Amino acid sequence: YDKPEDVIFSELPDSFVLKCNHGYAMNIIVEGNTIKTLKKLNLKNEEDCRRQLNEWLNINFGEINRQKHYALIEPKCFAEQYISDGTNSLKDYKFWCCNGEPKMIQVMSERYTKEMYCNIYDTNWNWFHLGWSDFPEDKKKLDKKPEQLDLMLDYARKLSEDFKFVRVDFYIVGENIFLGELTFTPDGGIFNYKDRETEIYWGNQIKL
Repeated sequence: YDKPEDVIFSELPDSFVLKCNHGYAMNIIVEGNTIKTLKKLNLKNEEDCRRQLNEWLNINFGEINRQKHYALIEPKCFAEQYISDGTNSLKDYKFWCCNGEPKMIQVMSERYTKEMYCNIYDTNWNWFHLGWSDFPEDKKKLDKKPEQLDLMLDYARKLSEDFKFVRVDFYIVGENIFLGELTFTPDGGIFNYKDRETEIYWGNQIKL
């Protein structure tokens, strides 16, 4: 939609997601009569949703968070299919790709809860310590290797082949793979690392 006023809620299913395309964390999740946002905003009805979308659409996201490419996107809002695996803890599989080749897989579990943890695996699904300080890892909670791993690796290679670096994000629901997004500058490029060796290791993966 070019503007939130174009959204006709009666034409949408019982569960859906309203989003903006020129940034992140601009999501309104509608499940039946329940309206939720990641930022705990108090939205009660359709007009509240339109007001919030308008507020987001007027933000120059590329200027406020150091990720300049967002500023080049024409802001729009859209309705997206609501996906769930029935557990309210859908895992987020993030494939970090350099020069068209996946180098590591970041798995976010229990997102947006106090129990959130993040484990890192190589492309053979071996756990390894990367040394991030922003995301807690938990080797005691190793994630099950997904049956669709080889297919996701193939998709990640195809989607990343034109770029020196991009992170390709997937979700799995049942047997289906959903593309989440392509992320070119995770966290604006200012992740905190616990050690210099981690920075050197990751920097050596990219051929400029």
